[in-house]
Amino acid sequence: MKNLRLIKSKYTESKAVEQLENVLKMKDVNSVVGLPDLHPGKGIAIGAVASTKNIIYPHLIGNDIGCGISLFKIAKKRDKLKRDKLVKRLEGADWYDFELDYNSLKNIKNHNFNNKLGTIGKGNHFVELQVIDKVVDKNLFDDFKLSKKELYLMVHSGSRGYGEYILDKYIRSYSAQNGIEVLSQEGQEYIAEHNDAVVWGKLNRELIAKRFLEISKIDKAEEKIFDSVHNYLEYKNSNYLHRKGAASSDSPILAIPGSRGDYTYLVKPISDIKSLYSVAHGAGRKWNRTSCKAKLDNKYKKDDLKVTKFKSNVVCFDKALLYEEAPQAYKDVSDVIKSLESEGLIKVIAILKPLVTYKN
Repeated sequence: MKNLRLIKSKYTESKAVEQLENVLKMKDVNSVVGLPDLHPGKGIAIGAVASTKNIIYPHLIGNDIGCGISLFKIAKKRDKLKRDKLVKRLEGADWYDFELDYNSLKNIKNHNFNNKLGTIGKGNHFVELQVIDKVVDKNLFDDFKLSKKELYLMVHSGSRGYGEYILDKYIRSYSAQNGIEVLSQEGQEYIAEHNDAVVWGKLNRELIAKRFLEISKIDKAEEKIFDSVHNYLEYKNSNYLHRKGAASSDSPILAIPGSRGDYTYLVKPISDIKSLYSVAHGAGRKWNRTSCKAKLDNKYKKDDLKVTKFKSNVVCFDKALLYEEAPQAYKDVSDVIKSLESEGLIKVIAILKPLVTYKN
């Protein structure tokens, strides 16, 4: 029996629910879950998971295959950070002038998108330097060897055009929006290219972190705490899970970020079939991009949007992005967290607060 389950928040939108209802009508789709950060997307809602048996639908994953978040613990202590100097370095540096270590490219296919490795991209992608604001579960905090004395670097980015190329290819060549049989040649080819884009996205986040530390002249030593992918296909329990803006609950630890002016929650996810083994990937948008400037232009100047309620700094060279990604355009991440907690899907470990958010 086909099943649609909504893990609701107070922001759940009818248009996004309608998009999920349409997905459930598709051939071989057996269940769909809308997570509490659910919001409308281009044809398919974001913050959703769809399960199939024998057919895959590339457009339910979207054009940014491998998009996700990596969190790194930085060796430099938070009380040693000179934030004013850091902001000036970020504002004055040319992101593309800094060389990267491409030794790890041995695991990446050679294609035209490799020249974009180490770049953040636009949209909601960012790099953010953070600190622990509050420890919620001391035992889990200690288990994961976290520390209030350290700096943390969060990188949110994806496959930088590579995933879009793959989606477009399968839509044009195979009408993939109508589904592809998993065992067909095109199905196996898509899965192979999809898997490469996921690896590409993970490597991209590592190189972005290295580039940020190089520019900012912060101690280069970093330890990856986790990498979580939000747009991808996973084979689990004889089904194919299509995640579009959703994180796997099989990870030992995850981050659920708000906007650049809100907290990020470090959580331990609890795997459960009722959520299709997934949790929310963030706060979710409250306003679409095209409406942001009109709603904020008369209230805020560009420079007003470069400082948050936490007095953290925003370094962004794109005026349109300053408005499109303003904290006001996003839902309250604490409401998403409460919804997940009430369903028994997460345990909150700690809360991170932004110091500097960088978008280029």
